[in-house]
Amino acid sequence: MNLRTVWGKEGFTLIEVIVMIVISSILSAALVQVAGTSLTSSTTPIIRFQAELLLRQTMENMYEHFLRKYKPDEDLSGLQSKIGNEGTAKSNNYGDYTVVYNRFTTFDADGNEIEGGTSLLKVVIENTYGSTVSQLFSIY
Repeated sequence: MNLRTVWGKEGFTLIEVIVMIVISSILSAALVQVAGTSLTSSTTPIIRFQAELLLRQTMENMYEHFLRKYKPDEDLSGLQSKIGNEGTAKSNNYGDYTVVYNRFTTFDADGNEIEGGTSLLKVVIENTYGSTVSQLFSIY
């Protein structure tokens, strides 16, 4: 006696069940891979935002030091030295940062920036994610 005659023609064959299991396994594996990547990288924006806030805090620390220590018409080369040389990574009382730009600058009558002068210090710092913060320190 054949099982099909007992159960009728409404069931699935063993081959159909195996094919269905294989197809669902492949789809499940693809779904887990896509969802897993989304879940593991979902914290990246939060970590980058925290790093951005720390970089801004570092610049605020520099600015606070500038306000406490430097008076009008005082030389800013000490601040320039404390901030550090361009291209160097620093970890000090200000925070953790890389100095991108640390030079004296001035502006011409048209508003174009010109390197030089002694009363306006332009500082650009960067974090490990490549975010930058800029500040002009002036002794006018």
